[in-house]
Amino acid sequence: MARRWGDERPAGLDDWLKLSQQELEARYDAVMNRPHNYLVISGGGSDGAYGAGLLCGWTESGTRPQFQIVNRTVSSLIRSQGIGDLTSLYLLSEHNGFVYSLAHVPNDFTMLPSEPFDPEYMAALFKIGYDQGRSGNPWSKLLDVSADESQP
Repeated sequence: MARRWGDERPAGLDDWLKLSQQELEARYDAVMNRPHNYLVISGGGSDGAYGAGLLCGWTESGTRPQFQIVNRTVSSLIRSQGIGDLTSLYLLSEHNGFVYSLAHVPNDFTMLPSEPFDPEYMAALFKIGYDQGRSGNPWSKLLDVSADESQP
C-alpha cells in the first residue's frame, strides 16, 4: 500500500498524462476497456460491524466481484460531510458513465450503542449487513439524500 499526501505530485504523473489513448491501451491492456469494481467502506469502530456483515453475506451469496481498489473512509468525516460526499460521488459517477451503488444501514434501524464497543449493537449491525449481503444485491442505484443523518 502506498500512502501519499494530497499536495504531493506523484513522480512521472506529467509524463503519464501526456500518453495517447493508444499508448495507454498498449501499456495497460490488462485494465483497459473492461469493467472495474471499486469499494469504499465507511464506518469504523463498532459501526464497522455493518460493513463486515455486508461483505461476509455478499461473499456467501456468490455474487461479490473481485475489487480492483478498496478504500476505507474515516467515519467522523462521513458523519460530518456524508451527504455532500455521497452527492459528489453520485454526480461524478453519473457524469463519467460509472454505475453508482450504495449500501447503507436502513433508516428504520434505531438502536444506539450503550458503550463504545457495545456487543449487542455490533451484532445487530452485523446481522443487518449480513442479511443485505446474502440477498446478493444489497445496493441502491439511486442516491437517497433524505437519509436520516442522525443515524450512526
